[in-house]
Amino acid sequence: MKLRHVFAIAASVLLLDQISKIIVLKFIGIGNEVNIFSWMSLNVSLNNGIILGLFRGANLLFAFITLIVLGIALFYIDRLEPYYLIPAGLILGGGIGNLIDRIFHSAVVDFIDLRVWPVFNIADSAISIGVIASLYLLWKYD
Repeated sequence: MKLRHVFAIAASVLLLDQISKIIVLKFIGIGNEVNIFSWMSLNVSLNNGIILGLFRGANLLFAFITLIVLGIALFYIDRLEPYYLIPAGLILGGGIGNLIDRIFHSAVVDFIDLRVWPVFNIADSAISIGVIASLYLLWKYD
């Protein structure tokens, strides 16, 4: 797998993330909820902290940290073993998606509510899957 595939994965995650956020903001709106199933709803909210709403109000700090981490990741991405490239694309795309939110909304737009987990978005999912896959690969191969 080549670096262009990593960037294609990242671009796909970013596009899906941003389009989904535009749709829920336009058609549902912040603070509103639409039930999909008994166990899932679209519950649109802004999170200016990090996971679980921790450290609220530090949006600028988290945007800066995200920018630094993404810059470091881009610098080292061509040195990754091939099996880390898919997780890297997921993390990169999700990180950029949430960074865009922090810049343009001063918070991350969350909307997927499974009722047993804090509200999240597609970027959060991609980052989580990428990190879990990376940890598994690290455990298995390194």
